[in-house]
Amino acid sequence: MLGIFILVIHFAAMILFYAGVKNHLLRMDSRFLPVIFWLPIVGELCVLVLEIGSRSHLLSPRALGLEKMKQNNMLHENLLLAKQGEEDPVVPIEEAFLLNDAKLRREMILDLLKKNPAQHLDILQKAKTNDDTEVVHYASTAIMELYNEYDLRIQEMEQRYRNQREDPQVLEDYIDLLEEYMGHGLAEGRRLELVRSQYTHLLQKKVKESGDSESYRRLIQGEIASHQEAEAYRLIEEMKRKWPRREDPWLLLIEYYAQEKQGDKLKQTLQEMKEKKIYLSSAGKRTVAFWSEEDEEEPV
Repeated sequence: MLGIFILVIHFAAMILFYAGVKNHLLRMDSRFLPVIFWLPIVGELCVLVLEIGSRSHLLSPRALGLEKMKQNNMLHENLLLAKQGEEDPVVPIEEAFLLNDAKLRREMILDLLKKNPAQHLDILQKAKTNDDTEVVHYASTAIMELYNEYDLRIQEMEQRYRNQREDPQVLEDYIDLLEEYMGHGLAEGRRLELVRSQYTHLLQKKVKESGDSESYRRLIQGEIASHQEAEAYRLIEEMKRKWPRREDPWLLLIEYYAQEKQGDKLKQTLQEMKEKKIYLSSAGKRTVAFWSEEDEEEPV
C-alpha cells in the first residue's frame, strides 16, 4: 500500500511540474522532467531545491541560461508591442547601451534577441562590456548559445561530409557553413586556425574538382587571411593564365598587393589592366577607380 501511495503522489507531482513548466510558472528547464520521472520523491526534492534557489537568488543567474532570458522575453513582449503605436524617439541600439536608462537598454537587448542574434553579433559583443549586469548576462548567454549552435552544426556537417565525400553539394554546404562561422567572428585562437585550415582544405578540393572562378577567389582570399602569401600569389597567376581577359584575377592581384603594401606593383597592375583593356564590371570599375585615385594622391 505504501508503494502505491508513493506512486500516486509521484504521478500527481509529475502532472503539476509539467503544467508549471508548460505555463511558465516554474523556472526549471523541461529537460529536468525525465529526472523527476526516474527518481521518485528524490527527483522532486532536487528540482524544488533548484527552483527555490533560483527564485531567492541563491544560485547564480548564469545557471538559468537561456531559460531565464526566454521568460523575461515573454514578460517584456507585451510592453514592447504596446509601445509600437506611441511616438517615442527612435534610438539606434548601439547608442541605447550608452544611455543612463536601464529599462530602455533591457528592452532593446530583449527585442534584439527575439530577432536573429547571429545578424547582430557585433552589437552583442559590445553589450558584453555594458555596465548593466543584466544586459551583459543576456548578451553573454546569447553569444555562448550561438557558439554552441554553430559547434553542433559543424559537427553534424563534418559527419555528413565523411559519408558523402563525392557529393559536390555537400562540399559546397560545408564550405558555406565554415565561411559563415568565421564571418561572425565566433572562432578565435587555435579554434580559428583549425576551422580556417579545414576551410582551405575543402576549397582546394573544390578548385581541383570544378576549377570555377568563384572557388579560386574564395581560396585566394582565405590564403591571404591565413598569411599564405606565396600560395595566394601562385593561385592568382594560375587564374590569370586560365582567364587572362577576365577581371577576377586582376582584382584579386590588386587586393593582394594592397594587403602586402606593394604600392609600385599595384600601380603597375593598374597600368597593365589599362593597356590590355580588361573588361570591368561596375564593382570592378569602382575598385580600379579607388586605387587609381590613391596612386594619384601626392604626399603633403
